Amino acid sequence: MPYEIQLDERPAGYALEDATGIEGHPVKVAACEFTSSEDGELFVSRLEGFPNVLISKLPAGANVLPSMVDHLLAIIRRDLKTTVYVNELSIIAKVRAARSIQAGELVREDDIADIDEIGFQGVDIPKDAAVVCILSSGWRKGLFFDFTPLASDGTERDYDLGKLLGSYFAYLSNQAVFAMTEAGWDFLLDHQWFPFISLPKKILRTMSGRAANGSDLDILLSQICEHVRKLLPTMLERWFQTELFRPHTDLLKHAASKFFD
Repeated sequence: MPYEIQLDERPAGYALEDATGIEGHPVKVAACEFTSSEDGELFVSRLEGFPNVLISKLPAGANVLPSMVDHLLAIIRRDLKTTVYVNELSIIAKVRAARSIQAGELVREDDIADIDEIGFQGVDIPKDAAVVCILSSGWRKGLFFDFTPLASDGTERDYDLGKLLGSYFAYLSNQAVFAMTEAGWDFLLDHQWFPFISLPKKILRTMSGRAANGSDLDILLSQICEHVRKLLPTMLERWFQTELFRPHTDLLKHAASKFFD
C-alpha cells in the first residue's frame, strides 16, 4: 500500500551552479530533469537529494533502504501532502511489437521494437501535482522529477507524462544505441549500417560495441539476414499500416522481393 507523508518544505529543484550567498543574486535551478545511471556521480547526487528525503519520511516500519528501490513514484500536491509508492506498482507499457503477438503469449525482449508510453496501474497523477519517479531496466536506473506544478504561478504540466516516461524507459532499455558516441555513429553510417529497432537487442549491442571499436561489422551480416527473413512479412504488414510509409508500398514490396531473391 502507498505511504502518505507530509513534506515540511516546498521542493523547487536542484541548484545547477554555486550560489554566492548574496541576497537577490540569481541562481539556475533544475525544476524538471531526467538523469540515469549513465550520468555517474551526477545521478548518484540526485538520488542522494530529494529521493533520500522521501525515504527518510516513510514510517519506521516501512524498512525501505535506498539499495532496495527498484521503482518509486511520489505524487506531491500543492499542500505538500505526498503519496509515495515503493516497489509495489504494476508498470503498464504501451509498446510497438516487432512481430504479431497473440493475447496471453509470452513477450520477450526482442519482441518489443519500441516503447511508446508507460503508466502505473490504478494510479492517476494530477497535472497540478509534482512528480518524482525512479525507474529500473535491468541494472540500469533513471530518475525523473518535475517540481514546476508547485511553483507560485501554479503552472500545470502541459505535456503527456506517460509518453515522456515511456521515452525515458526506452532510453534505459536501449543503452547500446543511445550511448553511442558521434564517432561510433559516423563509423556505422560510413560503412552503410544502421541500428534498426526491429533487430534483436543482442545484435544491436554487438553492433554498437564494434562501431565504438572501429571493428568489422560485416561479420554480423548472416545473423541479420536470418532475422530479417523471419520478420520481414510482419515488418511489411506493420509498415503498410503506417501513414508515413503507405505512399511507398510498391517500393517496399519490390525491395522485399529482391531481398528474398
